[in-house]
Amino acid sequence: MPQTHALRSVVNKSKGNRAQMATELLIRDDELAWLKVASKPSRNKKKKGSSVAHAPETDGSLFWQKALDDMRQEFLGMIGEQSAQLREQASQLSEQASRISEQASLISEQASRLSGQPSKPSKQAGKLSKQADDIKQLKASNTEITATLERHSSMLHALHRRVVLDEARDLLIDRYDFAISDLRLGGHRTAAEKQTALGELVQAVRSKLNAEDKTLLSDEALQMIFERGKNTVRQRGNDAAHNASEEDLSVAILGTGLDSSQLALLEKIYEFTHNDVPQL
Repeated sequence: MPQTHALRSVVNKSKGNRAQMATELLIRDDELAWLKVASKPSRNKKKKGSSVAHAPETDGSLFWQKALDDMRQEFLGMIGEQSAQLREQASQLSEQASRISEQASLISEQASRLSGQPSKPSKQAGKLSKQADDIKQLKASNTEITATLERHSSMLHALHRRVVLDEARDLLIDRYDFAISDLRLGGHRTAAEKQTALGELVQAVRSKLNAEDKTLLSDEALQMIFERGKNTVRQRGNDAAHNASEEDLSVAILGTGLDSSQLALLEKIYEFTHNDVPQL
């Protein structure tokens, strides 16, 4: 069936795109985190009466800040392109599902006609059986692809939300001359200590905000920007950025987009971390 081969082609292409997207997101996320740390110079001198450290910008810090901005734009563009591809694939799957339903109706009509025809019933029954098997396989593939698309859509939503929080944090750093370390919670042994530290951080930031920003950013909004605990918006984004199935990782490694040297290195790294070779 032409439709069968077409949908299988869409399925295989979708797996490769999704897997490559997951790997690129992991790489970009690590690069983005590293550049953000490097984008601010060391602040050893504090202004009198302020708990926030300041230091003049240097040529190096301007270079890293520009690199950080370029990386963020590239990262957001990549997510947008992958989202468009996922939507296009979902549309193709919907069209294939409609064709499958039409084929099922035709098969039902053929079966009704054949029931009244005494000639060549065995040959027609064999064709119908093969078509029914093909439809079952297509439906199973469609179910698998739909579930995978939903999983990756959920991952993209979590990443997009975390990007919004990162953008807000970066704007606070730039607008109010914070260091990135000023806006990070340290290690705390108990939940009570962590909550106390979070409250102090929120109040320290709020004291610096202008009137317009105070109106936009409530205490709860500031808590969402900085809080990294379990089940927080930021942590769910972190989890999405650093979790991928073995199938996705294998397809990404063995798929397109890498030269032979990169492919060989990634295969060895995968074998080191998973004690197995990547398989499609």
